[in-house]
Amino acid sequence: MAELTRSFIARLRADDPTLRKDLWMISDLLRRAWSQEYWSGFEEIDSEEISTEEALELRGALLDAYHRASNKTDSWGLLDTLARAYEESIKDDLVKQLHLALEMQRAASGLLWQTLRGLDDVGEQVWEPSENSLGLSCVEMNIRAAERYLQKRGILVPW
Repeated sequence: MAELTRSFIARLRADDPTLRKDLWMISDLLRRAWSQEYWSGFEEIDSEEISTEEALELRGALLDAYHRASNKTDSWGLLDTLARAYEESIKDDLVKQLHLALEMQRAASGLLWQTLRGLDDVGEQVWEPSENSLGLSCVEMNIRAAERYLQKRGILVPW
């Protein structure tokens, strides 16, 4: 078995907490296994010879790790990696995640707009003179306004 693949299978089975940062590599390995033309651009991955059986074992270990995950942050990364590995059995979970993400986006967008409007109401200039936030439909404009406002105060928000 390919060394990198073997390492990832072992780490998935052991619920290695550091694995989260390497999920993209597992995704690339599996995509490479399904399509020999796939090129990740990373020598460590592109030089790995992974058979169909090894890819299925890796995807199975990934699926098992997903079902065992108790931490939502970890399960979201595992779910994304499974989707990139063409694991169709997770479709319902992806729909649930989409529903949750949409609810979170709407709640965060509403809070952002209300806070910007509140600052505007107390005399802070948060929108550019040419901007006029009409509410939740201006999400991207509100994000940029919040970033500018915070940046003017020395608060940098990384993407």
